[in-house]
Amino acid sequence: MSVLIFSQHFSERKAPLQNTTTINTKTLSSEKKKPRLILIREELITLTGDPRTAAILGQFLYWCQRVPDFDLYMEEEKKSSSNCKVFQHGWFNKTTHEFMEETMLCGSIMTFHRYLNFLVDRGWIQSRINPHNKWDRSTQYRVNLRKSCGDLREHGYNPPGFAKAHFAEEKKSDFGRSRS
Repeated sequence: MSVLIFSQHFSERKAPLQNTTTINTKTLSSEKKKPRLILIREELITLTGDPRTAAILGQFLYWCQRVPDFDLYMEEEKKSSSNCKVFQHGWFNKTTHEFMEETMLCGSIMTFHRYLNFLVDRGWIQSRINPHNKWDRSTQYRVNLRKSCGDLREHGYNPPGFAKAHFAEEKKSDFGRSRS
């Protein structure tokens, strides 16, 4: 298994230095920011065909394991058929800006939405407007684990964090949250 790692460190400097002989005290702060990392798994790049889209899918897989109703989400995924469209569990909401910051993808919001629409069109991600509060127009997302895991297996990979998930089979599996 190969993992591609991107690292980016953002500086606080807002304006270019006027004189190169002066010292900017803001850059000499004793508090240094910890560099952020994002892992992009080889199997997700193979599946999506693009490291940026794979980074986004990886973040979705990360957040789907942290939903408060994870156990109900797993049961619903095991019991649902491949053409089921109505799901109750496993939904979470994140803004586009939050996903862009988490994945460290620089670009326009429209470009990010193209990556997101690619994932939705392939059936790996589902989206909806919050159905419980009509005034809340936030978008909720859910990973279609049955489809994602099946497509990863077709490419010869075990799903990251879901290695024991057998959605196509009717036997009970030990589902666990990924600790990595």
